[in-house]
Amino acid sequence: MDSKYLNECFEYDEVSGNIYWKSRPRSHFKTQKGFKTFNSQRCGKEAGTLNSCGYLQVNLNKKLILVHRLIFMLKGYDLLRGDCIDHINHNRKDNRFTNLRVVSRKDNSMNLNMRTTNRTGITGVYFNVLESLWYPRIQVGYKNMYLGATKDFFEACCRRKSAELKYSFHKNHGEFLNV
Repeated sequence: MDSKYLNECFEYDEVSGNIYWKSRPRSHFKTQKGFKTFNSQRCGKEAGTLNSCGYLQVNLNKKLILVHRLIFMLKGYDLLRGDCIDHINHNRKDNRFTNLRVVSRKDNSMNLNMRTTNRTGITGVYFNVLESLWYPRIQVGYKNMYLGATKDFFEACCRRKSAELKYSFHKNHGEFLNV
């Protein structure tokens, strides 16, 4: 769908990050047996519902479109198939343009929130009970890199954070999202 068509369907509020349905032209709707369809029940209402992954999506012409991708299309960006839209602050419902950026899959993986299964409070640091050692590791370019075992938790955390800086991870990488 082109941006002209999408701009006839939606209004984007950059302050809140929400999109709203517009009153659409009749050319957007199919007529059946002489009946004309109307869309007045949607006009002015916020568009989008949460999907199972926590992202907002809209259903337009029987196609599901993620709202964060829709915003870039409304602004005339041509997104490639491999492009990812990163929510910088990790909040999947926050679709303000200042919170979104187009990145590759690799760059998107360098700004992940902390996993809910994390026990140490630091991404990439785990404790090996059998050896009584802390192991920091980092994944770069889909390869795991082990940063050396240590008995000191603080040392393991420092090695992990140093590796994040060395490989240009986003400053929000590993933060816990509390929404």
